[in-house]
Amino acid sequence: FRSVAARAYPTMESFFDSEKAVIRHRQVVLGGLFDFPDIHVLRLSVYKALTGERLTEVQLKPTDRVSRLQQAVATAAQVGLLQVSLLFGSRLLLDGLATLASVGLCDGADVGAVVIAPGRLVLTSSADGTARLWSTQDGECVQVFEGHEYHVTSAQFSPDGGSVVTASLDGVAAVWQLGDARCTGVLDGQDYQVLSASFSPDGQHIITAPLDQTAKIWSAKDASLIATLHGHSDVVLAAQFAPDGLTAVTRAADGTAKVWSIPAGECLQTMVCGRGEPRLAAFSPNGRLLLTAGTDLTASLWQRGDRPGDAFRLAKTFKGFDAEVSCGVFSPDGTLVAVGCLAGSIQIFKSELGELGVEERKVLGRHTGRVNAVAFCHAPLGGGQELFVASAGADATARLWRLSDLTCTGVLEGHEAEVHSVSCSPDGTVVLTASSDGTARIWQIEDGALLHTLKGHGGGVLSASFSP
Repeated sequence: FRSVAARAYPTMESFFDSEKAVIRHRQVVLGGLFDFPDIHVLRLSVYKALTGERLTEVQLKPTDRVSRLQQAVATAAQVGLLQVSLLFGSRLLLDGLATLASVGLCDGADVGAVVIAPGRLVLTSSADGTARLWSTQDGECVQVFEGHEYHVTSAQFSPDGGSVVTASLDGVAAVWQLGDARCTGVLDGQDYQVLSASFSPDGQHIITAPLDQTAKIWSAKDASLIATLHGHSDVVLAAQFAPDGLTAVTRAADGTAKVWSIPAGECLQTMVCGRGEPRLAAFSPNGRLLLTAGTDLTASLWQRGDRPGDAFRLAKTFKGFDAEVSCGVFSPDGTLVAVGCLAGSIQIFKSELGELGVEERKVLGRHTGRVNAVAFCHAPLGGGQELFVASAGADATARLWRLSDLTCTGVLEGHEAEVHSVSCSPDGTVVLTASSDGTARIWQIEDGALLHTLKGHGGGVLSASFSP
């Protein structure tokens, strides 16, 4: 990558030298202590990292967040927020909550942008024992992953999009190769049922949640068992890697969530999630926050320190829900939390680190039944980025909520049974729903129009996701 970008930037060696940029920033700051005026605006030049083509110039404050720069670049490139990755020197700017000054950006700095193509494939899992791959262009099935003997509870792409992992109630998880649908690994822990399976961010490991009191870490390369996570006293319901891949979180019917080291599998911390079975345990995009909820009409926000290995501490408790929390998710920049409830309501909270302890709540509206899933969508509309929340409900609908004015802009009707999941495409233009009626559907965010109905499964569709 360095050699490619060096050719693209023959006169911009400083692009690769973040240390020089940091020194320059310090010189500007120190100069301001003497005869130079303070710099209140940073003029940043953004280039396409692979071609060197100038993309845009952005003026922001040193205290603005990296996520705001990412939004400005996405607007200039006319793509969705999740399609943009930023580089300063040779470093990826991964923490959207970090300020521009804290990552070393100074006035006149050059920033590289990598703009990825939108997801062109959809992966579904079904109660018919299969997973399927679909084209987003015409809604046609292009591949079927067959071999499980019972419900496939989840299916997920690898980070590079070259393979998928499935989990099944037949007791195994499996890794499949795209292209020929060949099974390249069976993760058989002699388990009764497997509820979920997912790749680590670097694609090297897989974590599974079997229907027992453990979770398991596997090698994605050869399907060997690396570690079994012991410590819960009741069934483990879900397991998820942190964004840095160094830790993972599990939630179990014993009322706790646990944080584990990866790949060693050592339990680092146990968090009590209210009373009863925890409904969710989800990391923020930068991994410093963890959202949990139990059955006591509350949700909790946990904050981790800046140093590696720091424990999470309880930072904020959200109260006053009209029913148990059923699902929740962070916004792409980690500043907002969307929460759905069993009674159908959807609420938005601020999660900003500087405002912990101050509860700000906005009620978007409600479904007529349980909310099964919520997702944030940054849609490139009207020459800018519009933030939406998409929700899926037991009332057989999905709904789109515009956060700028807290209005419902579309009720996505057409499913004939409960909608289990909803997700947003990387380019922010469409949403994907999965339903017990045996179909998944692709809808346009701008006007709520149905673009494609993905038909072919012989049972309910339990999950659906876009390719990276």
